Amino acid sequence: MSKPTVFIVVPAYNEEEGLPRVLDEIHGVLGEAGYEHRFIVVNDGSTDRTQEVAEEYAERLPVEIITHSPNKNVGAVFRNGLTRAAELAKPSDVILTTEGDNTCDPAIFTKMIARIRKGCDAVAATRYEKGGRIEGFPPMRRLYSWGINTMLRVMYPIKGISDYSIFMRAYRADLIQRSIALYGERWIEQVGFVANAEILIKARIFKPKCDSVGMYYRYGVKAGGSKLKVWKTISGYFEFFRQLGRTHELVKTKPLPPSRLKKQKG
Repeated sequence: MSKPTVFIVVPAYNEEEGLPRVLDEIHGVLGEAGYEHRFIVVNDGSTDRTQEVAEEYAERLPVEIITHSPNKNVGAVFRNGLTRAAELAKPSDVILTTEGDNTCDPAIFTKMIARIRKGCDAVAATRYEKGGRIEGFPPMRRLYSWGINTMLRVMYPIKGISDYSIFMRAYRADLIQRSIALYGERWIEQVGFVANAEILIKARIFKPKCDSVGMYYRYGVKAGGSKLKVWKTISGYFEFFRQLGRTHELVKTKPLPPSRLKKQKG
């Protein structure tokens, strides 16, 4: 079976320091593994040199830039970045999402892609299973993250997934393409960090095969403070819970878009 092309969506808001290492490391990992790959950097109204850094890299790496001006939100970043990747990808290709601040070690991407190639539809990095570890994460943020993920596992169980909030994921392009086709404008309705969990939870309707890979979350290398506002994000989750039921009521009469994947051997 031929190797898929890999599309990497990189959210970037004031990431002039972290973005170069993110692009260099992922390019090195995927290039060494022999994967053709393309970056989609979504610059969400940065006020530093993020745009200039991305443009410099686009001169020597396969980097496409989507620029929001002014700043929009995390939901818009995922919606625009993933929609563009889905437009470019074949159903059997792989779409990755990652952090733009260099906190996620890309060494596990090849493991995640391998599991997609073996039949998974989505593979999430996890800090909470064997092989996962966290460095430099403030205790209260760790407690908050654990609590949110525990709640989501109980309310919206997805076999194989333990970490719903981490950005680092691999999707078979077909899953994203079908989600967009089914939900349309309601695919990503959240504006904050909740949008990342929303993508996965709404994809449950397709009964995807999912798995997780333990990752090293190197929070201590982050330049500057976190962009996540804890209480605003918590309120966003409760808004999402209310909104999800209404959205499913609207789409439940629609036929599920068929998969466009061809059966392949090997």
